Amino acid sequence: MRREVILSVDPNYLPSEGDLDRDIWIVSSTANLAMADLRRKSPGTKSTTVFNDLGSRLENALAMLPTAFAHHPQAAVVIVRGLSDQASKQLIEELASEWFGAAFHSEVQFGRGR
Repeated sequence: MRREVILSVDPNYLPSEGDLDRDIWIVSSTANLAMADLRRKSPGTKSTTVFNDLGSRLENALAMLPTAFAHHPQAAVVIVRGLSDQASKQLIEELASEWFGAAFHSEVQFGRGR
């Protein structure tokens, strides 16, 4: 199984099937702090990182994607959740020189290298 990291910029992160086996990065909010606490108490879950909100979902994704890759060097993919279609396209365009990005439904998947 390829190693994936979830990066959610949604202040109300809701786990999807399979997220227990993934490292999760979520933007700080009251709901997400509670979710992080639950995940950290659940046996068998991967790491949960909460990061500060920089003011917009796109800004958060732009700032945190390189950090998520740096902290998880074995990750093949970082999956960004919580962006609008327009913000997803902008994120892919802005990071095209560093990572390969593709939008799938409500997620944007980024892989290493071009």
